[in-house]
Amino acid sequence: MLTTMQQKFVDSFDGNAYLAAKLAGYSNPETAGPRLLKHVLICKEIEQRQKRERKPLIMSRQQRQQFWSEVARDEDQNMRDRLRASELLGKSEMDFTEKIQHSGDVEISIRWAT
Repeated sequence: MLTTMQQKFVDSFDGNAYLAAKLAGYSNPETAGPRLLKHVLICKEIEQRQKRERKPLIMSRQQRQQFWSEVARDEDQNMRDRLRASELLGKSEMDFTEKIQHSGDVEISIRWAT
């Protein structure tokens, strides 16, 4: 469980430990910020907060497909944009994959990096 000041630090942290410590009310933010970033629970809380904040920003596959479908159907959109949206939707559904048949031997060479 984090203290009130530690939670304020987590809530204020945006990559600048000094500023977050200062905003959280620590009397010596120059040393408190780096020290707090070594605290396991604080790091976990910061990571979880960042995941929560980032998640809505990233479209899921279904959201992208829905967006492309809406653009492709929107007659007010430029035809070029509608065609591009249709193309991206088709690619996401693998409509344009080509199947190539090969008969014969295939030689595979594996090199290990040292």
